[in-house]
Amino acid sequence: MNFLPYEKFTIQTNKSVATVESIMKDNVEPKLFIDTTLGPSISKDFYGVVGSDCFEIKPITWMRNSFVPSIKGKIKIGQVDIKMMLSRDIVAFIVAFSAFCLFFFVLCLLPGTVVESKSLIELHLNPNLFMTSIPIIMLIFSYSLTYVSFKYETKKSKKILIGMLGVYNTLSI
Repeated sequence: MNFLPYEKFTIQTNKSVATVESIMKDNVEPKLFIDTTLGPSISKDFYGVVGSDCFEIKPITWMRNSFVPSIKGKIKIGQVDIKMMLSRDIVAFIVAFSAFCLFFFVLCLLPGTVVESKSLIELHLNPNLFMTSIPIIMLIFSYSLTYVSFKYETKKSKKILIGMLGVYNTLSI
């Protein structure tokens, strides 16, 4: 089971490797050392690097959305193998935030660390249970937000790639 969302699929096409590479280069804006663009490019769908038989790109969206997938692809004869995953910055943030939530979850489980609130006692709630559930709720919310946002952006990027390459078949791995 994988903790981080990703998507792998193969696009089958009747185009040659050189044609696919040419299409990718026509639709990919070169990656700048310092990104100074604030809005989307008018003429290109992606930015990144396209090599002789591989590419590493990201879709261009308004204000460079954090949840857009990093797309790595390998161009072969008659097919393009693609893997979409979260960017390294988002992965680092998710790991740090998850560690933060788990740290406070463990802290709430230790005896003598829960501050008993008079209002919670009056409501007949267990303060230990209430305080312990907050980090878990934060963890679930952040992960579901990341997962849903990533899947939404992946779906849009996949649609653009399929339209760009003139695909006749797509295989999910």
